[in-house]
Amino acid sequence: MFASIYYPFHSALKPRSERGAFGRQENQKDNNSPPFNLNQLSDHQFQIDLLVAGYQESEIELSVEGKTLIVQGTPASVGHQAASVEHQAAAAGSQPVENANPKPNFLRQEWAVLPFKKLFSLEAHLQVEGAKLSQGVLSIFLKREIPQEEKPKVIPIHTVKN
Repeated sequence: MFASIYYPFHSALKPRSERGAFGRQENQKDNNSPPFNLNQLSDHQFQIDLLVAGYQESEIELSVEGKTLIVQGTPASVGHQAASVEHQAAAAGSQPVENANPKPNFLRQEWAVLPFKKLFSLEAHLQVEGAKLSQGVLSIFLKREIPQEEKPKVIPIHTVKN
């Protein structure tokens, strides 16, 4: 039952590794790649939700090359963020508060924001409509638009009377 419900959406959008293989391989794990959900909103509308907590909008790039949707995350370094805060304070004409953004002194760090690249193969006629970042979740909206000439059409049958 699950396979028949999931299959139409799964065939429309397939996650893939950078080497081009479709789907995930059991022994291959990309620790930097964020988890994601694939949602079918209607027959022709889909949504991908990626968990990208810790990333800012400026650190995420979304692009389409051919039939491949590419999502890349490149986090700014901690040093760059601290320099940016000092630069903003200087530009505003105020003095930065000492220890306002102290460098963390982690005793143990398991939470890391690392660079990632996630690829999705798009089926024919599947277009990216837009994206939004909210509360650490990047939502990407897709729509399938089949051209009129490729849609099935009904041919009327006329009865000829003798």
